[in-house]
Amino acid sequence: MYRIAATYDAGFVTRENGQALIMDQRYGYNRLAVYVPPAPDRKPELVQGQQFIALPAFRSGLRAAPFIDTSGVHIQAGSVLGRIVTLEQINRESMQFHVEGIDAPLYLARDADALSIPGLYPLVDDNSVRQLRVKYLGQQVWAYGGPYVSGVNSGGSAGTGDALTITGLYRARGYAPELAIGSPGSWAASGLDRASGFVALDPIVIRFQTPAALTMQGGFVQSVPDTAVLYWVLSDAWDFERSFSLVPISRAHPDWSRATIDAIESRHVEIGMSKDMIAWMFGYPSVYGTIGQVQKLDMWRYDEVAPFRYTVFFRKGTVVKYDAPGRLP
Repeated sequence: MYRIAATYDAGFVTRENGQALIMDQRYGYNRLAVYVPPAPDRKPELVQGQQFIALPAFRSGLRAAPFIDTSGVHIQAGSVLGRIVTLEQINRESMQFHVEGIDAPLYLARDADALSIPGLYPLVDDNSVRQLRVKYLGQQVWAYGGPYVSGVNSGGSAGTGDALTITGLYRARGYAPELAIGSPGSWAASGLDRASGFVALDPIVIRFQTPAALTMQGGFVQSVPDTAVLYWVLSDAWDFERSFSLVPISRAHPDWSRATIDAIESRHVEIGMSKDMIAWMFGYPSVYGTIGQVQKLDMWRYDEVAPFRYTVFFRKGTVVKYDAPGRLP
């Protein structure tokens, strides 16, 4: 994670493709936190067989790639979100693609730069992504602090609902969403106006088997057609491991009583609770680091939208104080 201080106006700093990076001016100067992942194995190219993933552009002012079908009819951008798009042919004036789940080919105007097709982000590989695939691809996972995915987890929360099955893990080159470190609440309301907000360069896109007519975009669950693709965006392996468990709460902690699990589900903090209990309740805190690193901290701060920020204090690994979030008037 890199923290950049500058004196430029907001929007002055851009990526190499000209996309502006929104900067925080709360304190009279511009600040920007950026997570830079490992270098990919190779640079993506506009060649036959290059794969992309279709994602919405964050605050770039760009519309999604204007696909047309064989009849010249424009395809709605929402119908391809989260799908894998493969370049099949390059002609003098157009490019032909195969879009996952769509039988007929789709077309775009010719573009010479694989990183500048609006809404399409080339897929690249690195060791981080490969290791995650070995461990998680095809596996069921449960989310820490689960209420923010309750629409998918059949109403369950904190690792007690239905599991999500991971069907794909990809690195999206050139994508730069605004995320936030911490609990699912931070994901659902991420942004650079928060201390834990950051820009995730070339993030990881996790796709899930869709259990219902739902999709998840940037932490939000929305009603969509049955053919929608369910996906989530995280910065890298450290972020992923803090977000999902391979076992539900009952298997991870069979010694916990039903009363304890009920308290976790209802988000009721009690003095004497362990750090693991708080992690299942709220997710991990809004501090950059791996699970092992944040487990060593005696203060877990959750950077929710004001006035809902809160802090949990520990001594010798158990809760001794809880500053609960405030309330709106």
